[in-house]
Amino acid sequence: MGSLEPCGLAQALCQQVRLSKTTMAVKSDEQTLTFDELHLKALYLAAQILQKGLPVQSPIAVLSPRGINHIVSQVAVIYAGGYCVPLDIRQPDGYLNQLLSRLSCRLVITDPERQERLSQYDHLVANHEEINAHCKAQTAETVISSNGPDALTHIFHTSGTTGTPKAVQLHAEGIMSRAYHGLHPIERGERFAQVSNITFDASILDIWVPLLAGAAVVIIPQDVPLDPEAFSKRLR
Repeated sequence: MGSLEPCGLAQALCQQVRLSKTTMAVKSDEQTLTFDELHLKALYLAAQILQKGLPVQSPIAVLSPRGINHIVSQVAVIYAGGYCVPLDIRQPDGYLNQLLSRLSCRLVITDPERQERLSQYDHLVANHEEINAHCKAQTAETVISSNGPDALTHIFHTSGTTGTPKAVQLHAEGIMSRAYHGLHPIERGERFAQVSNITFDASILDIWVPLLAGAAVVIIPQDVPLDPEAFSKRLR
């Protein structure tokens, strides 16, 4: 995988981008992004986040399903120095608003299909297909976060089946420890299936751990793992 000494999650990924520019980073059906393309698209979105003038280490909600737009959104939030709050698109807005209000969240990133939801919050729309090389000039001055390994990067919520959903914090050092010192070393260019629900902390293993190692995240549609035969074909 190569020896990396990152100071935080954003800088760690940037180091891997420099090592793996043309390597595939994300695949969803016939669509793919290299590490350089993922970096460019996330940097463009991060510049938009920074224009909102939020304090450093602000919670930023991501309301989009498993897919390229979701991954670009998460990377953009980390690049901008915030922390991700992935939301379940199947939950009603009233429930999601309760979660976000407890965090004093001000900004929600959606995909194009969900841009009318949670209308009481400031919005950005992530559409990776509309972010192309022409956007590079607009990101030239964007400063990527230098948050350290102790920085908060994600908040996930428990199901709340026994009461009020609880916020669970994840920090950069825990994610990087899994990527760099896990039991099973990951090689650049390997492929990892993204099958975990993006509102569960296990999704970090599907998204950030492969990316930090220079491996590709292969997005598996949500219904496929429920069909063993279809899932087996996808994994081949």
